[in-house]
Amino acid sequence: RFELHESPAEPVIFGVRVDLDGAQPAIWRRLEVAGDLPLNQLPRPILIVRAEDDWQLDGQPVSPELLPAARAGRDRLLHLMIDREAPAELLVRTLSAPVLAGYDLRLVTLGAQGAP
Repeated sequence: RFELHESPAEPVIFGVRVDLDGAQPAIWRRLEVAGDLPLNQLPRPILIVRAEDDWQLDGQPVSPELLPAARAGRDRLLHLMIDREAPAELLVRTLSAPVLAGYDLRLVTLGAQGAP
């Protein structure tokens, strides 16, 4: 069950660097994480990753290899959301996917009751 809450006057954004341990050469991504975000204000475009081959872009299924075509002619900003119960490996594999190289990725997280 999700509950909506009032949006703060200024959004809270955290900078995070995610590294894949033991990778040679080093694999890492810098992300911006929204700290306060009501459900009714999820950012767009949003890429929801449920499994390695189960992606949705703004609610529509998209295969990873077709993402560049789906985003053609648009800016390189992409919000990324993965279930907090998903294995960490899914996040790491998603972040290291070559198809996402060059995107300005921002990780969207929701708290236990739908609050950040």
